[in-house]
Amino acid sequence: MTEAQRLALFSLISDMRLLEAVNQVIQSHVFMSTQLFFDPFNTKQHNY
Repeated sequence: MTEAQRLALFSLISDMRLLEAVNQVIQSHVFMSTQLFFDPFNTKQHNY
């Protein structure tokens, strides 16, 4: 992705209108499974 594309994507997913719509559908906090694959304390572990 280019820098402009990354900025556009970040702007989209952080837009309050989108967050409000998601909050109407998902009313409790949800664990994001991608967090399972990152161990910042293990420098030899790949980020998947």
